[in-house]
Amino acid sequence: MNDHDHLRQDLAWQTAAERDEALASSPTLCRWENRADRKVAWWVQEIMVNQFIASFAQAPTELVLDFDSTDDRGHGQQEGRFFHGYYGNYWFLPLYVFCGEQVLGSY
Repeated sequence: MNDHDHLRQDLAWQTAAERDEALASSPTLCRWENRADRKVAWWVQEIMVNQFIASFAQAPTELVLDFDSTDDRGHGQQEGRFFHGYYGNYWFLPLYVFCGEQVLGSY
């Protein structure tokens, strides 16, 4: 379920936006993300890899990969949230792969 569909009808949000009617529908980016399939994901990943390779004038002798997750607290019934027993709450824990300051991927 997309929380936005419910929240756009919420009186508190409408009051904060000084509106008497439902707020805007889901953003364009959300619609694009929901239409992306495996082919699009592969294409985006290929672009990121090619940009990473092109960022070096010559091949480095060593690459150090850094794998990090975030601790982004989830609210509502958002897709992709998981319960974290240590913190006792729901979180998004995507895994990011960095090489230096460059992001190589997000999973």
